[in-house]
Order: sequence, then C-alpha cells, then structure tokens
Amino acid sequence: MTEKWLFLQNFRWNDAGGAPRVLRTMVRGREDRVVAVYSGSTPPEESATPTEEIWLPQRRSWGRIERSRFHRIPELFCFIGLSGYTRRLIAFARTSGITGIHAIAHGNDFIHAHRLSKALGVPFYMSVHDDIRAVPLGGLRERWMKDAWQDAARILAISPELAEEYGARYGHRSYEVITDGAEILTEVPGIQPEARDLYMFGSFHLSYEDNLRIVARVMADDGAKVRARVGALRPEFAKEVVDNVTVLPYVSLSELRSTTITDLVPTAALYLPLPFGKDYHWFTRFSLSTKLISYLGMGRPIIYHGPAEAAAAQLLAKHDAAVLVCSNAPLELRAALERCRREGTQLVENALSLAREQFDDAVIRRRFWGS
Repeated sequence: MTEKWLFLQNFRWNDAGGAPRVLRTMVRGREDRVVAVYSGSTPPEESATPTEEIWLPQRRSWGRIERSRFHRIPELFCFIGLSGYTRRLIAFARTSGITGIHAIAHGNDFIHAHRLSKALGVPFYMSVHDDIRAVPLGGLRERWMKDAWQDAARILAISPELAEEYGARYGHRSYEVITDGAEILTEVPGIQPEARDLYMFGSFHLSYEDNLRIVARVMADDGAKVRARVGALRPEFAKEVVDNVTVLPYVSLSELRSTTITDLVPTAALYLPLPFGKDYHWFTRFSLSTKLISYLGMGRPIIYHGPAEAAAAQLLAKHDAAVLVCSNAPLELRAALERCRREGTQLVENALSLAREQFDDAVIRRRFWGS
C-alpha cells in the first residue's frame, strides 16, 4: 500500500515562515505522498505547490478583526468547535487513503491530528517547534499536549533542548531532531575586502527591534548599514532607523536563491538577533530559528546577538560557528565586527562544517521517512 500522509497546519505550504520551510525540507522529493490540509481562516492565494493542498478552515474569518489587536478573540471559538472540526477531518481523510498524520504542536491542529489518528487507527507524528507555554493561548492547550506527546508514534523536535524540556514535563520520549535543511550557496563569492554592511533576512519579530536599534547605531558609527530583507518594519520603528537600515522586499520562493546570492556580495557578516529578557525566555531557550540554519550555508561570518542561554547560542558556541554578542553593549558589537574581519574565513568554514554535519537535507528527510 502506498503511503499517504495528511499534514495539518494553519499556514499554507508555500508560505515564507520557518515552519513551512521545515515541512518542505522533510518531504522534498516525496511530495506526491502528502496531502497538505490548510486549516487557517484566510482564503489561500492561488499558487502552484508540489503537494496536493486542501483548504479546510477551522472557523470562519472575522475580517479586519483578524489583523487588529483583538485577533486572539476569534481563536477562542476554535475551542468551542473542536469536535465538529475533527468530524470534518475524519470524513475527508476516510475518502483519501490516509496512512499517517502529522501536525505541529502550536495551535489547535495537533489536537485534531491526534484525534484523527486514533479514529483512523494510523500513526501520528508530532513536531514541536516552540514551547507551548510561550505561544498564544498555549496554556489552554497544555492538557491536550500531554496526551498527544505520550501517544505520538514519533516526536520530531526542532532542538534537543525543547525535546528534553517536554520530556521532563510530560514523560521522556525518544525523538528525532528535524529542522530546515541547510542549503550551501557555493556560488557566493568570497568576502570582499571593501564589504562593511550587515545583512539579515526572513521574518522580523517585533521583539527584535531593540537589538536592531542598537546595532544600527553601531553600524552608522562605522559608516555602514544593516540591509534587512524582511519585507517591512513597524512604521514608527522604520522611521526611527531609516538612515541606518535599508529594508528590502520579500521575494518569491523561485527568486530567493538568486536574490540572496546577489545580496551577499557587499555583505561583511550576517546578523542573527534574538530578544533579551525573561519575557522571551521560553521562546529563545528551546527553539532553533530556521534563519540560523540558512545562515550556516551562506558563506559569510555570523554575528549572533541575543541571550547566551538560547539554544541557538549554545549550538553556535559549541562549534565556534559565529561571533556571540550576548548583551546590548555597543563595545561588544564593535568587537564582534572586528573579529569577523580578522577571522571571517575560519568562522565561515566552521559554519559550513556544522551545516553539512547536522543539517544536510538528505539527513533531515531520512529522519522523517526512516529511509
């Protein structure tokens, strides 16, 4: 019997975030074995995907409220309709020849996926990317989390730190570390002597603003800028840093590789921020940014700017794959820039070795499929 996996998530398969990148890496080359069920309330845009993608929303859209400060209120109604949505999933899955279920423990998708696997008698694979206590409404979902954690056929963790933390809470389990695969950009030219700018790309969390504000000032003192391919910044913040930060638009997946290579030519180092402070401890301590995985293969030294106890910091320090700046002190940032200039070639070699050893695409896929 041919495998047919149902992947349930509240984002679209071709979205630009970290979680979609991880899923695409997991199944690349075997997309015909996957039915992606998008559970979000916003109608999907037309786009070609290598997988079969179905829109089965958990609830109706609340229009402009979805983009307002009250956007969490509609999510509460998903708890009221839990059983009804599971029944809709069961009806769909029974006509689709589903042999396995996958979901990420983030929103309500993992609750439905767990119930669906029991109804169909097929294995449930659960990915864990962020501490459920740190995500919106996560506390309401924790009672389902324990059951799903204990029942899942396999646990796929973004980092060992997160898997071990969950094991301490809900019972120790074996697990596989699965994150985005690192693409080695072999076409990137060597570091140019005149390069002075920092470069960052991907999603820009509001909590990164304090980090970027400090580093932008340091770069200005050095006669350089931060170039950020992040789509947009919060308007008020963008005005504040307009002289020192060049914001570049997102590009499509098909253009991403060629655009990134072009962007890297004038780049002295890559900038990887994570927020400081106890309010973000549960996010930074256990999660491993897919942005970091991408940076490892980009042929430029990395400046990590965030808390020392973060999973990302621990990994980079262990392999000497980046310069770590674990405070907002301008002197530390200037010292990091200087070290990148002195030791850039060695830092790049260390990062590439880490990418090949732990984040090879083929290895990631074998961890998921088992072959």
